[in-house]
Amino acid sequence: KPAQAEDEFTRVIELAPDFAEAYLNRGIVRRRQGKLKEAEHDFTTALAKGGPVMQVHLLRAQVRDGLNEPAAAAADRKAIAHQQPISEGDFLVRGYTRIKTDPKGALADFQAAARINPRSLPALQNQAHVLAELQDPAAALIAATRAVELFPESAAARSGRAILLAQLGQREEAHREAEKARVLSDDADVVYQLACVFAQTSRTESDDQKKALELLRIALRAGFSDLELLGQDPDLNPLRGLADFRGLERAAWNLLRQ
Repeated sequence: KPAQAEDEFTRVIELAPDFAEAYLNRGIVRRRQGKLKEAEHDFTTALAKGGPVMQVHLLRAQVRDGLNEPAAAAADRKAIAHQQPISEGDFLVRGYTRIKTDPKGALADFQAAARINPRSLPALQNQAHVLAELQDPAAALIAATRAVELFPESAAARSGRAILLAQLGQREEAHREAEKARVLSDDADVVYQLACVFAQTSRTESDDQKKALELLRIALRAGFSDLELLGQDPDLNPLRGLADFRGLERAAWNLLRQ
């Protein structure tokens, strides 16, 4: 409920105008609503008021990417590169910035974050993500399972584990995990991941394609907007030859252009 969250953070700022975390968090929910200029201003204010330097620079770089300000975004990323990570959050940020260019280095950063805070959900989730990218799904599943053990009510943790189970061909357990995630949340990103689960299991059970397409429609109606991911995500490859999938993808792009 980002709009309601924005109102709450605005009230916090009214009560404590020098509280950097309030600007940081309002920027995050504004970004989620597509209010990129307002989010950029909040992140700049958070930085000026002593917010976490590496995290704020990363978030502002991502917003500036969306605003088509490549030079400004590059300056933020350069600032991150010049910082020495100290805290859990610092290692998470640096790891995130090098997932694509240096996945092994990113994995080391996420492991360092987990050593600082063994209950760090993002550290575990990102370890699972990078290990899967490094073609080690069994190790990725260990990290994802640990995340679920520590945070059994996290829909994102459960949906991430469900995808790995599906990729490993463990259809029944993947569906059980997906159902638990669905009960916990109707968040668009979570529902999108569940669509990926059923797309993967449709490799052996073609009837799962119908469920995958249904979940994909729900995710798009709920606000899932990363259409570049939709067009490239290998987890959805089992659906790409379907006319229904192509029609859904066209409709999503048409809606975005309106």
